[in-house]
Amino acid sequence: DREFRCPIVFDKKGLGFGDPVASVSEALKRIDETELEDLDLPPTARFAAIVVRRNSSGGDDGGNYWVRYIGLNASSPYEPWSSSKIFAAANAAERLQEDS
Repeated sequence: DREFRCPIVFDKKGLGFGDPVASVSEALKRIDETELEDLDLPPTARFAAIVVRRNSSGGDDGGNYWVRYIGLNASSPYEPWSSSKIFAAANAAERLQEDS
């Protein structure tokens, strides 16, 4: 039967899901740092993810989707070296060389 749909039972609060937040500072308060403890990662590893669960009820329970913030050492800010920083450093070195 193509019209049959399996019943969906989903407890968003029991699984740590909730409505999305509007700011990073609010998201930091909701990061579950215990979920990834069993992974075999070095102690210096930093990881953050947002698990998105779409609401199949079409928004009857707090919106079209719920989120769960998980992480490992994710509560403290960290910014890795990106390619833009490397290009900026190379540009600065080139200008210093031209000026000298």
